[in-house]
Amino acid sequence: MIEKDPSREILVKWDENLIETKMNKYNFTFTVVLNDRPNILMEIVNLIANHKISITSVNSYEVKKMEIE
Repeated sequence: MIEKDPSREILVKWDENLIETKMNKYNFTFTVVLNDRPNILMEIVNLIANHKISITSVNSYEVKKMEIE
């Protein structure tokens, strides 16, 4: 999708000092669209966990290629 519409890509940064020094709770939902490969969900979850961000739930599903074009 990014190749078709680069404006959909967003850069996300966390305030590392705030995360390290203060317990904050914010609920948010985000969507990740990617090409499937082994362990990709684990990599994403680990990346988030490494920043001390808790995950309360994950939903995943496969979309056929022609459904996202």
